[in-house]
Amino acid sequence: MIIRNQRWPLVRSIDTPWGTYTPGYEVIVLRGAPRSGIEVCLDTDGHSPSAICHEFTVQAADLFEWPADIAHGTPVGYARHRTYMEPPCEQCRTHHSLTKRAQRIRTGAQAGIKVPREFLGELLQNATLEAWAEAERLWGRATVDALLDAA
Repeated sequence: MIIRNQRWPLVRSIDTPWGTYTPGYEVIVLRGAPRSGIEVCLDTDGHSPSAICHEFTVQAADLFEWPADIAHGTPVGYARHRTYMEPPCEQCRTHHSLTKRAQRIRTGAQAGIKVPREFLGELLQNATLEAWAEAERLWGRATVDALLDAA
């Protein structure tokens, strides 16, 4: 986990106005920055009020390597992205949003979801008589007929 004022070694070289900093050089994390950056201090004489601090924005990949034992598209993968101040990849973001949606539906925080009419029509074609009656009660016969036509 990223903690402010914590020292982290660079895992790849970065070019700055003050020169090139090579892997292994320790920087001090100051704060998160726009566009998934991390503001770091590049001072070499300590991090005290009298120290010279060259602030520079690096990307998460400059400080961290993705662990081999953590898969993308999992809760642990999403948490790893967030912990290291980087935007989640598409796989992790998709898995997280689907999991959260399911959680909201289970808890009643979300009343329903959008379903393509073709898919809903296919579901109705295979539905029981009780489900047909409920669909007609909720939406009306005209809507049910329109959904069946769309299937």
